[in-house]
Amino acid sequence: MASRAAAEPCSDGRRNSLELCPRSYDDVERAELDEIRVAFEGVPEVAIKQNPAIGIPGAVYDCSIALAAHVVHEILPGLARERRELRMLELGAGAGACGLLVAAAASSAGIDVSLLLTDRNPKAVDLASENARIFATTRRSGAGSETGRIRVDVERYAFGDGPPPAVSGVDAHRPGTPGTRGGGARADVVLVSDVLYAPESAAPLAKTLLALLPPSGGGGGGSGGGGGGGEAPRVALAWKPRSNDPRKADAMQTFLDVCKVEGLALRAAVRDGKMRASVATLRGPTGGGGGGGEDEWTRLFDPVELERRGLRVFYVTRE
Repeated sequence: MASRAAAEPCSDGRRNSLELCPRSYDDVERAELDEIRVAFEGVPEVAIKQNPAIGIPGAVYDCSIALAAHVVHEILPGLARERRELRMLELGAGAGACGLLVAAAASSAGIDVSLLLTDRNPKAVDLASENARIFATTRRSGAGSETGRIRVDVERYAFGDGPPPAVSGVDAHRPGTPGTRGGGARADVVLVSDVLYAPESAAPLAKTLLALLPPSGGGGGGSGGGGGGGEAPRVALAWKPRSNDPRKADAMQTFLDVCKVEGLALRAAVRDGKMRASVATLRGPTGGGGGGGEDEWTRLFDPVELERRGLRVFYVTRE
């Protein structure tokens, strides 16, 4: 993901000569898997390739799954009533898990989805591109007649690096290579998952979000219309404190300070009390079963429990 230092090797590497240090990853055992498969109730399973050899962007994090669960549970139902096509932009996407999970859920609800995954790290862009290809192949083979169409593009973009990318519609011309910004429109939903790891990333991220939110923005969900018009996109940011990484807390505080100066507001998202957050099932082959399929890593992922441990989702708007 964007704005992260490389993973640090530990003394007795077990996988690709690299052992992942606990201070860098939410779940070292999960991060060491070549692939994890994530399924929310009623949504087709999504396979996400991991590659921790490229560093921190190569693994899937709690915030990615928790933010996807929040959007699926709290934002998507309203958007499904408002529009037939949803444009989404993920900043600092890493492996692309968050955006792909939301895209799968939206398509299952009959919504056409255009998703643009971005990251500053070229190796993360390659990994997200691989996951986008796997996702497209899986969807083609398993999609029913009631599912919405999905378009996924991947592009290199660093916070503050010029205008934010526009999101092409599902019917737009597909270029031979990912990365074109032509013919796109502002996103309806912007996903920002666990990207604040260093204070120096705060101002560039705020600059990008300012460019995405029009001066008159209310942050109440976009229309997907032309690049300069329509309502403001819904910007959802997930952040999780780590007690062994004080720079992460410093980064969030710096971001809050910058937002205050620049006229951005963060509001803690509150779940609808009538609905319980989506619990996901995570699973993946451990590679230790000798091909017999017996050794499989499985976990239930409960965003409510993570909230109790400090993980937060915020909506970002203009004041």
